[in-house]
Amino acid sequence: LAAAGCSLFVVCTDDDVAAWAASIGAQVVQPLEGGLNAAAQAGRAAAAASGARRVIVVHSDLPMAEALSPLAALPDDVVIVPDRHHDGTNALVVPAEGSFTFCYGAGSAALHEAEATRRGFSCSIVQRPDLALDLDTPDDLLVWRTLRQPQK
Repeated sequence: LAAAGCSLFVVCTDDDVAAWAASIGAQVVQPLEGGLNAAAQAGRAAAAASGARRVIVVHSDLPMAEALSPLAALPDDVVIVPDRHHDGTNALVVPAEGSFTFCYGAGSAALHEAEATRRGFSCSIVQRPDLALDLDTPDDLLVWRTLRQPQK
């Protein structure tokens, strides 16, 4: 539901995930090499080849994600949505064309901002509570569980 209204490109190497993605109408992209940065680049290239002007890169570990399309409507060339620790990048909007090097890993929010600046792109940091929590650690699962509990 979060991706409603967006063209979907699912980058994966798993046959079951690829079959699921195809069943919901997504274009399946097989990256040529491993890692998040290569996957993001493969998805970006596929989107650009299909005529997209902007790309929203999100990963599958955002259990509270809401509508993503408003991110692409923001005026800056690059939009960074950091994780709840203000370290990682949970959503990233970039132009589909032109040079941009993905920097996923520790400190990626600051690294993506530096990359946008280096490339001459306007950039904004957007705080979105629905995109702040990613499920990377057991602590993240505890936070998600707490947030899902009904309020008394």
